[in-house]
Amino acid sequence: MARGLRQAGATVVIWGTNAAKNAAAVSELGAEGRDAPVGAFVVDVGDETAVDEAVTETVARFGRIDSCFANAGVGPHPTTIDTMSTEEWRRVMAV
Repeated sequence: MARGLRQAGATVVIWGTNAAKNAAAVSELGAEGRDAPVGAFVVDVGDETAVDEAVTETVARFGRIDSCFANAGVGPHPTTIDTMSTEEWRRVMAV
């Protein structure tokens, strides 16, 4: 999705909890040679306050948000639902 949006000239901003993965995505998208900006923020989308702050920072840096594609996923480790702890299950559902 991000590549297609970049090819169409859109600014793309990545939100994720892993700064290294965010930076790699920015680098990969930036290498495509498009003029539109690409950026990233470290954000835990399961944390409402963090999302509010990220929206504010994104708008301040890029001017606006036209669309949002939620593709977050978390999991404690490869496991089955019947072996997850209640805490692990709640974390998965929070995102």
